[in-house]
Amino acid sequence: MPGSETSYGNAGLIQREAIHTHPFPRQLTDMIRVLPNQGTDIRYRIPAILRYHQALLQYWKYSTPASVKKIESEWQTLIEHCTSEHQTMISASGADELITRDGWLQLHRSEETFKEAQVSAIDARNQGVEHNVLNLEELKAMEPSANFEGFVGAIHWKNSWQVSNPSSLVKVYAKNFQDMQGTIKESDVKEIIKDGEGWKVITDNDTYYSDKLVIAAAHGLMI
Repeated sequence: MPGSETSYGNAGLIQREAIHTHPFPRQLTDMIRVLPNQGTDIRYRIPAILRYHQALLQYWKYSTPASVKKIESEWQTLIEHCTSEHQTMISASGADELITRDGWLQLHRSEETFKEAQVSAIDARNQGVEHNVLNLEELKAMEPSANFEGFVGAIHWKNSWQVSNPSSLVKVYAKNFQDMQGTIKESDVKEIIKDGEGWKVITDNDTYYSDKLVIAAAHGLMI
């Protein structure tokens, strides 16, 4: 049900700065780093890899630099509207008290990753993403009560938003949708077929026809 799965415990960020995708690791050094299965960014289970090997092969196939460049150019056309589109739903559902609009801090422990992040941030600025680069002294001044031991600096992504309770936000969105006579159903989708100018969706208990179809997937994936 809405707000009860991935949306229940995510980071609670509406990420205007998230203009880059996460391609499948293709460099040998990256693959070696992932193998111990101890990272926070990628976790895997062998049975799941075997089960979803076809999808993972497709993921790997479309993670070449050329493919990533094309995908990101299209992805960025969606991300540039993320806060404005959320604001429409926030206003309609009366959820403004769940939103904070002062950005978030991306902290760095090494000079190498900090420099890489600054280069990426300059590129993001060309896409309308606002940021400040903060050295350790500026970071301490901004958050005097925090402990920044071991960190060298941060990127302050300024026009991303924070959600205090992601589950509640999705639930009020869903209620607003129902108040507008929308219907929410839970089914297992068996097949999606192009049907003339529209679509046919076959589920475990019904078949639906529609002129337009939106497929929304969770941002994170654990295999």
